Parts: sequence; C-alpha cells; structure tokens
Amino acid sequence: MNKRINIVVIQKKFKLNHGCVSDQVVNHIEKSKIKKSSIVVLHELVLSRYFPITKLSKYDHYVTDINDLDIEKIQSICKKLSIFLVLPIFENGYKNENYNTALVIDNKGMIIGKQRKVSIPNENCYFEKHYFTPSSSFKVFKIRNVKIGVLICWDQWFPENYKKLHNLGADIIISPTAIGHVYKKNKLISLRNEKKKWEMVIKTNSLLINTPVIVANRCDIEKRGENVLKFWGSSFVTNSDGDIIERANKNNMILSVSINTDNKRKSVKKWGFLTK
Repeated sequence: MNKRINIVVIQKKFKLNHGCVSDQVVNHIEKSKIKKSSIVVLHELVLSRYFPITKLSKYDHYVTDINDLDIEKIQSICKKLSIFLVLPIFENGYKNENYNTALVIDNKGMIIGKQRKVSIPNENCYFEKHYFTPSSSFKVFKIRNVKIGVLICWDQWFPENYKKLHNLGADIIISPTAIGHVYKKNKLISLRNEKKKWEMVIKTNSLLINTPVIVANRCDIEKRGENVLKFWGSSFVTNSDGDIIERANKNNMILSVSINTDNKRKSVKKWGFLTK
C-alpha cells in the first residue's frame, strides 16, 4: 500500500482587510500549481490578523462560521484542484463559545473534520484565553491512506500532545502556527533563544514519536498600540528521525515535500523509543 503523500506549506503574508483574505487564499492556491491529492497547510488564523495581540472588547467581525461564503470559496478550490487543505480559522461555536480551529477539507471540497486548539496561551501579545475556549481532545483524520493529526501553535510545546496523537495512530502531524518576536514599548520581551528552543522542542518530539511534523508559521508583522509581534516565518518540515528536511526563510515561500509514512515504521525500529 502506497503511503507516500505530497505536503505543501504556504507561508504567505496576506493583506489583512477582513472579507478579502479568503479570495487571496483561493487565488494564491490556484496559481501555485499544486499537485493533485497534495495536503496544503496554511498558518494559524489565516483569514484574519492575529488579533490576540491585545484584548479587544469587540471582535465578532473576526469570527467565522463554517457555513460562511468565505469557507465555501475555499472548499470549491479544493474540489477544483483535487487537493486536501488544513484551514485554520477563528470558529464561531455554540453557546457563545468560540474556538481556534483547523478545518480539514478533502479533495471533493467537503469538511471531513475539525481540530480545535487544546492548549491556550495567555501571555504578552498572545492573549488567546480572552477569545478562545479550549478543546479537551485530539483526533486524527484519514486522507487517502494516511492519518494526520493537528497541533495548533501552542499545542506543539507539550510532549503529551504528541504522544496522544501517536497513540491515535497519526502518520503525520500538521501544525498551523503564529509565533515570533514579541515587543512591548519597543522593547524585546521574548525569551532568550526562543526561536531556537521552538525548533528544538518540535524536532525532539518528532524524533521521540518518530513522526514527521509540518509547521506553517506566519511571516508578517502585527502591531496594536504598544504591542508588536514580528512573526518568524521559518516554516519547516521534519522527517521521522526528527531532522528538518525543508525550511522556509522569513519571507513568502512555498515548501513542497513528498513524505513516505512507511519510514515511520523504520525509524521506530531504528531508535527503539516506542518499542519498550
């Protein structure tokens, strides 16, 4: 059984005028000459600016209903090009609960599932607890013969989240992300070597569960008042040995990589972390 699949990471600074980002996403995907049956990955909260940089009292215009026209347009391009897509949105939930969500859309344009963010940060410029209700569980989604799991940004820092997806049978982990250098009153307040540690955590967990991880990060700059976030870009892909095999710089880029998920079995045998 062929378990090779093409992954496309779109690292792109979209113009953030609400209401037109979905058109930009569709146009960019359409002109990118993506192979049929590829899994396309976009960065966290792709249809809006990264509004959690501050605590807003009014933010309803950022919320997306999964039945909105914006989503339908993106579903249509998936069907037209016969591609799969991981689409991260600010989801309008029920009972006044909203979620940081990644929709999984298949090559017929159908939403086959959603993963809501489990680990919600509440730090300078990442005030996500003000907006999002946390999920309590992870799941995997079958695309062709491959099972994918999703870790949304902050989820990727916690080893237990990787292990849960491994236990669910994930062949690949996809991680839509929005992370960068944080400034307040023009002073850098990010932790020392934070970008290096970010990569190290992901590579280490990729190795320990012998599972490729695909990271799609923002690459723009967000400002609101005295708060500034300079997103790193630097999207990357690891293999089942935890090595980075493709990496973007800080600018607009597309990464395309073919992954054979049978290599996971070989890595498990080679390293022995999961056989004891």
